Amino acid sequence: MRKGVLENSFLTADNAQYIARKFQQYKGGSSEVSKEWRLFFEQLNDDENAILLDLARGSKYEQASQSVASLVKNKTLDSDARDTELSLKAAALANAYRRWGHYSATLDPLGLLKIKKHPELSLSNRQIKEGDLDYPLKGFKIGRRNTLRGIIDQLSMVYCGNAAYEYMHIPNSDEVSWIQRRLETAPFALTHEDDVEIFEWLVKSELFETFLSKKFPGAKRFGLEGCDALIPVLHDLLTRAATDDLEKSVIGMAHRGRLNTLYNIIGRPLEELFAQFMGKYPDVSGMGDVKYHMGGQTDVTLHDKPLCVSLLYNPSHLEAVNPVVMGNVWAHQQLSAPNALGILVHGDAAFAGQGVNAETLLMSQVEGYSVGGMIHIITNNQIGFTASPSESRSTDYASDLAKSVNAPVFHANADDISACIFVSWLAYSYRKEFKKDVVIDLVGYRRNGHNEGDEPKFTQPAMYSQIRSHASVLAQYEALLIEKGVVSPEQAMTIRGEYFETLTRAFNAADTWKFPAQKTNKEPPSISRGISKKYFKRVADAISTPPEGFNLNPKIERLLKAREKMFESGENIDWATGELLAYGSLLTEGIPVRISGEDSIRGTFSHRHIGVCDQTTSKQVFPLNEMLDADVKVQVYNSILSEYGVMGFEYGVALGDSDRLVIWEAQFGDFSNGAQIMIDQFIASAETKWGQQNGIVLLLPHGMEGQGPEHSSARLERFLQLCAENNMCVATPTTPASMFHLLRRQALSSYKRPLIIMTPKSLLRHKYAVSLLTEFEEASSFKAVIDDKVVTKGSRRVVLCCGKIYYDLLETQPDDVAIIRIEELYPFPQQELAAVLKKHPKAEVIWCQEEPKNMGAWMHVYFQLQEMGVTSAYIGRSAASSPATGYSSVHSSEQSAIIQAALTIKKV
Repeated sequence: MRKGVLENSFLTADNAQYIARKFQQYKGGSSEVSKEWRLFFEQLNDDENAILLDLARGSKYEQASQSVASLVKNKTLDSDARDTELSLKAAALANAYRRWGHYSATLDPLGLLKIKKHPELSLSNRQIKEGDLDYPLKGFKIGRRNTLRGIIDQLSMVYCGNAAYEYMHIPNSDEVSWIQRRLETAPFALTHEDDVEIFEWLVKSELFETFLSKKFPGAKRFGLEGCDALIPVLHDLLTRAATDDLEKSVIGMAHRGRLNTLYNIIGRPLEELFAQFMGKYPDVSGMGDVKYHMGGQTDVTLHDKPLCVSLLYNPSHLEAVNPVVMGNVWAHQQLSAPNALGILVHGDAAFAGQGVNAETLLMSQVEGYSVGGMIHIITNNQIGFTASPSESRSTDYASDLAKSVNAPVFHANADDISACIFVSWLAYSYRKEFKKDVVIDLVGYRRNGHNEGDEPKFTQPAMYSQIRSHASVLAQYEALLIEKGVVSPEQAMTIRGEYFETLTRAFNAADTWKFPAQKTNKEPPSISRGISKKYFKRVADAISTPPEGFNLNPKIERLLKAREKMFESGENIDWATGELLAYGSLLTEGIPVRISGEDSIRGTFSHRHIGVCDQTTSKQVFPLNEMLDADVKVQVYNSILSEYGVMGFEYGVALGDSDRLVIWEAQFGDFSNGAQIMIDQFIASAETKWGQQNGIVLLLPHGMEGQGPEHSSARLERFLQLCAENNMCVATPTTPASMFHLLRRQALSSYKRPLIIMTPKSLLRHKYAVSLLTEFEEASSFKAVIDDKVVTKGSRRVVLCCGKIYYDLLETQPDDVAIIRIEELYPFPQQELAAVLKKHPKAEVIWCQEEPKNMGAWMHVYFQLQEMGVTSAYIGRSAASSPATGYSSVHSSEQSAIIQAALTIKKV
């Protein structure tokens, strides 16, 4: 770095003494140091500071000082001092343009955005006079420009034109220098072929929208008009990805411009789209979704290189798909495309306003979640629904959130297509070089209202008066290319006509279009089998033997010894051991496992310890990964403090790699509230809406244990209300063996559906919540209903229950009451339960739960029993607006009353 500083600055030997004196005054806080000097010194990096310290101490520059002394004798110091002073001013001004020039850029195509002239760019503030502008500088220049006038012209052209750049906030000097060099020195020019290709993509973008508007006037399509540049920018990014052999790209976006992207970029058949606008729909058993939520995948060849491109399905919840895309990219990078590219397209108000963006950005450089940088594109309409920017955010730009992770932001006027392609190249190159997120802000407008049926003049009359008379980017670019002689008017008309013919042919064929068959998953869950004897000892040894030469925490050492005794005796297998046996057995069968949550390595309740730490070196080891010489591993990550974003990420991983067991764990079950959008819009409904299967597992600690309303209920009732059409499984296991088999069944099933597990808290160490070793062996399987082992037939009352309350009931169970556990609530095990109830033909059937009556599983179970012809009664807490009391004494009193009521049969 020092060599670069000396070569590219005015810190040369001839100026050494002068600069050293100024630097000493600055360090001493002298008021004699001018504003320019102070600004210059403040912006120096560490290496440049070190050079000046050397100068000030005189340690390396004696020769330079002698040179300055000889200049004094020759009375030339005044000239050199002026050169140094003006060079300093030029350097400080250059940094000001780099930092603040974006405020003076012409970014708004409509010309309505007031351009701010930042005071740091003012010549008078910097005491630069007219006579200084043409003085030839020896110590500072940009390119070939060595006068202040030339330097200012160059800086204005780069930083204050139709593109603007925010990168000086980045704390890494290598990144800053890299961007600066490409802006100020790197040549970038579009070739004749580039111009024609861009024109063709703009034709597709605009004609697609105008064709739809004429054929289906007033129909919702959330058109792209005003940000048409998105289509050539996407094509440019994908072409670069293909050229670099990235193999895979995944795109996520909301509804604005989605149809344009789906049919022009992804290449879904236009006939399909027109058929949908005509009111036709596929013959499917699911419910489907609206046109502008759909996704697709295509294999394309760009510059003779193959690229698989996906546009993920997305609901109307703006930005919800973003972490899903990121997780999906991670999965592809693990499988076969290590450099797979993720592209996220945002709205301006949505990028600023939706909290999931902050969560997604926060993951961008975190181990286990980083995907080597995402490229973000903001299609900036300068309006959100009907709200102006001042109503939508508290920041200057819609993109300012990106600065929280030190991402650079490249703004471009969406009417200047050359500027848009330049920032596309710059963003792609930055991501390739530094493996970090980068933002492209395409500043355009929205030609119509929020949807094509809205009247935008109700709320933005001035803006829409301007829009109505504003020429489209296609019209502007076409005129420019004709003026440059790149295309003739006839050639331009031919290009337009060819695409119009494509649209017309598809429209005429839409009436007979046959939608491809789409099948939703009606298959029941598979039957799991236990771990094979071949691998049992290997897995058992891995989770009970300390790593060699490891300095373990004494408590962990005792835990491993306890596991060793469990395997020796074949009894008292506890929850953590059963869970780890599941993961280890899957690894032996070639199935990788990923677990993510806020405290997942040790477990929120310090029970799992799937990874152990050396107490001296802090080195962490995952013993299960040491047992095989295989590529598959268990990957466990303590996530950022996020539910929405991280759950979405894991959903995306499971979507991209269906052979991987993917688990998201809540610290407490109710924390899933923070990800309710992900649960409602993706996990519960993706299959019936979009035909997409997903095998994600949610582990949600649940149980009323006197810890207050926020740490008791995982809101079991909400998940059960979402259950239909075999869309997911909801389980409440009460034994380690049940947990073991649920996880194995999920991983080994060929039909993928989400699995929601209400995991225990106190049962993790409950003396009765244990299993025999035989319950994990090959002959064993999951039992959706567990019969009473003591009162096996002829009871007077059958108490049906699930979860922790079983063990509370067990403590005082009388000999005429059978307690039957339902381990899986959906799909409801009607046949298995009916077989058990037959043993108690005269028994009264009750449902007992610890949750309030309007919560928990009661309403779900009631209707299931009704279908079976079984009359049931409820025993549990009264209906409530809060899940649980905050007072432990009240909790204990309520719990005792429930148990007594459930087990006491009134005498007739």
